[in-house]
Amino acid sequence: MSLEVVTEGTYLGDVIGDINRRRGSISDQDQKGVSAFVQGFVPLCETFGYINFLRSATSGRSTFTMIFDHYEKVPAGMIEKLRFRYRIDLLVSAKVKKPGSNPRAFL
Repeated sequence: MSLEVVTEGTYLGDVIGDINRRRGSISDQDQKGVSAFVQGFVPLCETFGYINFLRSATSGRSTFTMIFDHYEKVPAGMIEKLRFRYRIDLLVSAKVKKPGSNPRAFL
């Protein structure tokens, strides 16, 4: 997702740090007067809850815009986490649907 954040200059470090924490990359940043803007890219799965962070970190003085930009290959480490989470979900659903079944059969 293409992301643009407009904030006061005093909060710029917090905003950039959070974008990096969310596996994002900064493509441009500039400052005009007391307002600063940051443009970059962040994976969609990392953007959930971003508005809550932005409001609390900047006391509600920042805005952001997200627009779909491009697809990108999922990193290998994330693929393993997703596979593990999917297996856990299968185990939980198997226990709920069939209490007597062997949950290890899905591993």
